[in-house]
Amino acid sequence: MAQNVGFGTLTPGEKLEVSGKVKLNDNVMSALQLTFDGGTSNALKIQNSAGFVTFTPLSSGWAHISTSLAKLIFNVPVYEVSGTFSSWNSSNLSFTTNGTTRMTILNSNGNTGIGVINPTFKLDVNEDVLVQGNNVYGTGSLVLHGDGGGFVEAKSNSSTYGLIIREYNSSDWGNIEVDANGLNFGYLNDASHLLIKSDGNVGIGNTTANYKLEVTGDVRMSGDLAFGYDASYNSHTRTQTRQNAGAMGGRSGFYQTSDPTPYSANWPAGAGSWWHLIDVRHSNTGNNYAMQFAASFWGTDLYFRKTNNSASQAWSRVKTIAENPRPYSRTTFTSTSTTTVYTDSYISIRYNNSNAYIEFQPKSGHTGWWDCFSISEGTESGTSPESVAIDINASSTSSWYTLNDVDASTRNGPGASIWLAKESSNAYSVYHIILLEHGTYSTVIVEVK
Repeated sequence: MAQNVGFGTLTPGEKLEVSGKVKLNDNVMSALQLTFDGGTSNALKIQNSAGFVTFTPLSSGWAHISTSLAKLIFNVPVYEVSGTFSSWNSSNLSFTTNGTTRMTILNSNGNTGIGVINPTFKLDVNEDVLVQGNNVYGTGSLVLHGDGGGFVEAKSNSSTYGLIIREYNSSDWGNIEVDANGLNFGYLNDASHLLIKSDGNVGIGNTTANYKLEVTGDVRMSGDLAFGYDASYNSHTRTQTRQNAGAMGGRSGFYQTSDPTPYSANWPAGAGSWWHLIDVRHSNTGNNYAMQFAASFWGTDLYFRKTNNSASQAWSRVKTIAENPRPYSRTTFTSTSTTTVYTDSYISIRYNNSNAYIEFQPKSGHTGWWDCFSISEGTESGTSPESVAIDINASSTSSWYTLNDVDASTRNGPGASIWLAKESSNAYSVYHIILLEHGTYSTVIVEVK
């Protein structure tokens, strides 16, 4: 006889077979337990037609819960008292929802993938990420990949790189880094190609940036370079204001001033009101060697000097000629009227019919002593020519000064050849005045040499 015991069944097939529910209630013992004698592989197995679940405590320190079904479901939260949750043996630890693996932790190296089954970084995310908080800490790299191989990589503070940005589907990449110099931008290496400092200065090709823009290397421009401005910052004429033409330590450039008189010793004599200045400085700002050109806003006088390390070095007036110059002027006029036959920025020349004189008048800035030499022929009947050399003190710009007393009022009157030059000055032209007599009409030719 098998001596099997059955409850609710007449044919028990096991030592104890219960057909129906079993309730165990012990009010005497502190715990309810089922004890299995024998080897460590003995287990409590709960089975029905759908499958089984076994509970097995092992002497190795592990307890196994296993099932023949595809899933093991807990209908309440599961708490891990020790704080450790691990995969078994060499298996990876995966978390799934709705039948899809959402997160994987590799057993081999601890790399964690979200949306990635085989993560290659400590945190490998294959979806959009939102990071909320004030700071992101760490000593490694943060890499954000995009489609086609592009990515953004944030290096740690121990690296000579900063934020690396790689182009889509390309091997090109750039580096953005902040260091003690400022904000640096590089390309294909960790060198700084462009620097922005805390004071707003920008350096290209250098890490000094001592000026608002400091460039080490050549600069090529296809547009305009605008500098120089008025009080409203809206000029950009490339002309700057400078009152002292003799100032040392400045820069080459184009300048203007509305009042040079406080530094009159450093400007051409008589300079006042608005003046231009072109200044070409020595490369050493510690000396005062420069080549300079200056001119008033009005008039055609042009002045030149080389400063020779002296702010008050004398200026020389440059001889100039008009646009499309003619070597001479020719004027035919009626001898019975006063006629201006020549004028430039220095003098005017006329024939005065009231006294039959050739006269000249200096213009502003050109008064003083002038030298005159004239040769006049006699009458047509053969009077000998006359030559006269005189000094003329042309002290007023409102007066006319006689060069000779040739009478050109009659057909038989003489002709004349007159030379006129500013005394003791090589900066002025020499005027050659030729008078041809034609009776009622006369012709004056003025050559400027």
